Amino acid sequence: MLISLIMALGEPDSEIFIRYYYYEQKIKHIAKYTGIPISTVKTKLVRGRAELKKSYEKERYRYEQTFTFVENKNWRERSRFC
Repeated sequence: MLISLIMALGEPDSEIFIRYYYYEQKIKHIAKYTGIPISTVKTKLVRGRAELKKSYEKERYRYEQTFTFVENKNWRERSRFC
């Protein structure tokens, strides 16, 4: 789930995130490789983290709602047979 959320950030944000967190590259190296100023890379990491947090909470809420619905439905079905 997390990788799909990171990829949904789009380019170059997803590449910056993967290079920084997965490959543990320094911001200076990422900036040089991508041709983006260091301050922009930092900004993209801050905004990307905020977007990932928002997306993750949205997905988690949707999962919990689905799980609760299925759990309640199963409970009702079991109670009919008792």
